[in-house]
Amino acid sequence: MKIPKLYKYRWFNESLVSMPQTKEQVPQWQQVLYHGLISLNSPETFNDPFDCDLLLDNSFLNQKAARELYISAISERKNLSEGEKHLLRTKKDWKSAVESVLNISMSSQLGCELMNSVNTVLKTIKQDFRVACFSSSKDSILMWSHYAQNHTGFCIEYDFDKSNLAKHLHGVRYTKVRKLIPGTFADQGNMAANHAIYEATLYKSKEWSYEKEWRCVFNENVFNPPPKKDRYLYFDVHSDISAVYLGAKASETYRAQVCDHYTGTNIKIYQMELHPDCYKLNPKRLL
Repeated sequence: MKIPKLYKYRWFNESLVSMPQTKEQVPQWQQVLYHGLISLNSPETFNDPFDCDLLLDNSFLNQKAARELYISAISERKNLSEGEKHLLRTKKDWKSAVESVLNISMSSQLGCELMNSVNTVLKTIKQDFRVACFSSSKDSILMWSHYAQNHTGFCIEYDFDKSNLAKHLHGVRYTKVRKLIPGTFADQGNMAANHAIYEATLYKSKEWSYEKEWRCVFNENVFNPPPKKDRYLYFDVHSDISAVYLGAKASETYRAQVCDHYTGTNIKIYQMELHPDCYKLNPKRLL
């Protein structure tokens, strides 16, 4: 599938940051705009608490993997014989198997406890995700307001169609109901389980549909991350930058700096202007 031009909104953050390789101190905005570094962030830092919050379908309680969780949970209450473990693994009516082993009436409470323990595990998986977010829109009034400091910042255009990153980019799907991981995911092998979890990270509430988001989702362990005190992961995509759009209220100072930096390159520079007749932003070519 051909990937559209993608965009990242930023503001002119003058806080100094270290370049990963050279340790040179540069303003944060130059790191992303001039050096083309895109950070991979934890969903825990996102402003949407539902983002990458993984949940299992209740059908999981009937699957083989769930039976092993039952055995583990019940073993904390009593020592299980091999016969009792076999019963819990194989009996079709798992509720009656649990009642028989525990010699108590099976209530829904244990089922809820088991599901909660599984979802707790899924939350730890969420902590290992690292996500890079983009938009397929460069003229969203809301995004210029939220992510580019009230239209004073900038928006970078990327052409990823022939980039090595292309195979990792996927459009976010917006729905009214939360995406649940199928209950059978853990019985289908690691590949299927990983795919089911990955798919769930690409769903968000319809409330966010105006962002027209595309994202890359990775497991932190893929990158052999640095120590806790310096846990920033980056992509270098400077060669994929094709244009820069300055906000309608970007200062003359920043406009001059950006134009001067890209003079003599193939990077196009625009500044957004307010349409005189409707609520719309129009790009005006500067360079």
